[in-house]
Amino acid sequence: MPDTRWDRIRAEGKPGQAIIVGREWLGWRGVIAHPNSPAGGGGPGHFAKPLLAQLDAGTMPSPWAPGPVRSTPLAGAPAPRRPNLPPRTNPRSLGVLVSVQTDLFDVKVDAVIVADGSGAQTLAETTATVQPMPTRPFYERNAHHKILKFTSKFIWHSTITIQTAYAAGVGPDQLSGYGRGTTTEDVRNGDVTLGFHESCHRSDYVAYLGAHPLPALPKLTIGMTEADFERVTTAFDGAMKAYLRAMKAESDAKTDEVGYRRSTFEQTGEAFRHIVPGR
Repeated sequence: MPDTRWDRIRAEGKPGQAIIVGREWLGWRGVIAHPNSPAGGGGPGHFAKPLLAQLDAGTMPSPWAPGPVRSTPLAGAPAPRRPNLPPRTNPRSLGVLVSVQTDLFDVKVDAVIVADGSGAQTLAETTATVQPMPTRPFYERNAHHKILKFTSKFIWHSTITIQTAYAAGVGPDQLSGYGRGTTTEDVRNGDVTLGFHESCHRSDYVAYLGAHPLPALPKLTIGMTEADFERVTTAFDGAMKAYLRAMKAESDAKTDEVGYRRSTFEQTGEAFRHIVPGR
């Protein structure tokens, strides 16, 4: 039999790497800059060199080290700042997506966002799970394999559940390894966490469900052949597969293939390197 299951899609996330910068790099505007630059030190007219005891060493060279030091750790990029806390997941109902009640159809499908979970198959993932699957109706047929009567309904009482989950040892406050969380705007705003990245996948799914109706239900009629019944119900399964694939593809494009792209990460095996101030 053909594979008709289409009940789950998954978008993944990977933690990035960090270059830790000591506190002497953290300027008065909350961004990383050399203490002698306009955005560094203690503010306009107050560029006092800190005492050695005040320095918080990181993996970036000290701005007071001998030899040339760049005015900002990332030339041509927005000056990095402290990461914002990852956005908190807001569990909520997204409402009913489709509801049909007839002699032949008993359908009600809604959608929800649930609290973050654990035990992810990958380091971080945001899934859209459709459960339970529809139940096809039973029928009576004649000797010519034509349907004389449907003895049950096409039943589909399902919930599309959107959830972000993390693997053991991985959390939303870690840094994003690719895609959202690495774009110029995200770095400028401090939205660089893995939790922010996964929140973008959730938003993508919600937007897609709001903009694209679920596929039309199969057309079932008395007198259709068994072959036609199989064809239209299988076509519905295929349409739902395509719907979920398109939802994932749109999220992949919007959230993974921007900034430091996921495709680049997969080719190189190197996650994005964030420059962040030490604690």
